[in-house]
Amino acid sequence: MQEAARCYDRHAGFHRAIRSYIEGVFTIVGEAISRFQDLKTERGLVDYDDLEHLALHALDHPSVVERLDEELELLLVDEFQDTNPMQLALFMKLARFAREIIFVGDVKQAIFSFRGADPDLEGAVVGDIVEVGPRIAVHSEDMGQIGTALHAVIAAELVSPDRDDAVDFAASLIRNAAGDGAVAPEDAIGCARRFTAILNERFAPSRMLVEHPVELVEDNGQVLHGWIDLLLETEKGWVIIDHKSSPRPRVEWTQDALEHSGQLMAYARALRGAGLECVGSWIHFPVGGGLIEVILDPDVR
Repeated sequence: MQEAARCYDRHAGFHRAIRSYIEGVFTIVGEAISRFQDLKTERGLVDYDDLEHLALHALDHPSVVERLDEELELLLVDEFQDTNPMQLALFMKLARFAREIIFVGDVKQAIFSFRGADPDLEGAVVGDIVEVGPRIAVHSEDMGQIGTALHAVIAAELVSPDRDDAVDFAASLIRNAAGDGAVAPEDAIGCARRFTAILNERFAPSRMLVEHPVELVEDNGQVLHGWIDLLLETEKGWVIIDHKSSPRPRVEWTQDALEHSGQLMAYARALRGAGLECVGSWIHFPVGGGLIEVILDPDVR
């Protein structure tokens, strides 16, 4: 009896019950959020999150851009340690217009983590946001498998561009990684080729290294091994690009990219340890169609 009880976590019925419970919770939360949004729309109301999102969109409106470009002299942000990624995106857009920019913060005084504030944002910020192309339709809930499939197609296109059987080869890569129909092979090839065109236009790399191995030895003797998805050798130095399968919308790209700043910093430090100068680091969202520059701490660039 005791032996059977110890195996409860492997029982199929237990797994079904937990799955049903979790799916139920997510369904209820999703319906509540949808209804809350409908109520706000019906009554002409906005909440704090809406203000951030609407402000971010407003900063792309031509009349707003023109006015700010004419009038914004100083951008001063106090208590910067309590900035969340959405607010950081706002600051970065405003910074395009300001003649002078001052950020003041102290990570030891951070108190707004419950609002999404991240003191680590003081060490990394988002730079350029490049629209690579339209969003790709995916037909699988496993974004890990989707990422593996798209990563493989992009790598194949970079290594052997414009092959005659590109679509058929992409279909086989997608089938092996995520199953038939998870992503249309034509969409995956289009994504890979638009991405390649952007790389050539923006960086003019002399070499593109796919799945480049790196090793980082920490001060405590710990050795970390990894692979950089794509490493570009350019005239100025080396550029790191990491693919992420996130399906999140454009308004969340900034937050999503900054969540990977630690990984990019580790790669940059590993390159520096190998005597290579890292001059840029980027996150590529093939599903969403974006390429996001993550500017790391100056000490590791």
